Order: sequence, then structure tokens, then C-alpha cells
Amino acid sequence: MLAHEGIVRKTQFPRLVIPLSSVLVALFSFGLNLVIVLVFILGAGITPTWTWLLFPLILLPLLVFTAALALLLSALNVRFRDVAIIWTVFATALFYVTPILYPLSTTPGLPKVVKDLLLINPLTPILTQARTWILEPSAPGAVAAAGGWTHLLPAAAIFVLACVLGVWVFRREAPKIAELL
Repeated sequence: MLAHEGIVRKTQFPRLVIPLSSVLVALFSFGLNLVIVLVFILGAGITPTWTWLLFPLILLPLLVFTAALALLLSALNVRFRDVAIIWTVFATALFYVTPILYPLSTTPGLPKVVKDLLLINPLTPILTQARTWILEPSAPGAVAAAGGWTHLLPAAAIFVLACVLGVWVFRREAPKIAELL
């Protein structure tokens, strides 16, 4: 919102366009990067399987979660200008506590508290399932790696809470955005 201050102040249009356009630009960039990743995956000798067709099912919750966070952060950043700085630090921490560089199934020696903290991250089941469907079909899926559906409930609750909170805060703040800028 801050980057588009002139447009927001001078024209009338749905404020939802700005954060969602950022999400769509990131999705387009992700798609282009995915082509390069696909080349590396095939170059590494991983053979395509039918589960690759399920990849859009992973993208949908990831897109919804990203859009919800974009709505929340764009609305909060107008009112509290330090949100962008805080989010940068939080996003870096979120990267390291999400099983991107390491599979969740290779962490059996972790204390239960640490594994439970990893499992409350809403990105953990999404990326664990993506790893199973794309890279390692023999690896346990998100439910098996977590130890059952009940262990994924906190992540699902945080996912739903983030989505509801993002929409609610944005709807509440959208009429005041031009004034606050």
C-alpha cells in the first residue's frame, strides 16, 4: 500500500487489488522459478510420477495463506510502519522453522517440544506433502510425518485464524487507508 500511495489517494478502486496484485506477481514469479526447479529435479535423476499432477492441490492452500498474510500485513503496515521490518525478521525465522531444507521425517531425534513447535507452523504440512508428492514418493506424507491428523490440528487452526484475521483486519482498515497514507 505504501508503495502505491499516489494511486490510493487519487483514485477510487477496490483496495483489495493492491495486496492481491502483489500475490499474483509473486505467483507468476514462482511459476517461472518452478520451471527452473523442474529442470534441476529432472537433472538430478528424479523420475516424474503421477503425484506430480497433485501439485496444484499444494499451491491452493499456499496461495490462500499468502493472500491472507498479504491482506493482514498490507493493512497493518499502513497504520504501523514498522510492520515491514518486523515481518522481514519473522519471515526469515519462518523459513528456518519450516521443513524446506530438511524433511520432517528425518528429525526423529528431536525433543517432542521442538517437533510440536515445528508442527504448529501452517507451512509445515503443505511443504511436507509437496516434498512427498514431488521429490520423495516413498517418504511419509504430512499426516504420517506429523504422527497423525491430531498433530496437524494446531497448524490448521493457525491457518484458518490467519485467513480470517487477514480478511477481517483488511476489511476494517480498507476504508481508512487513503486517510492514513
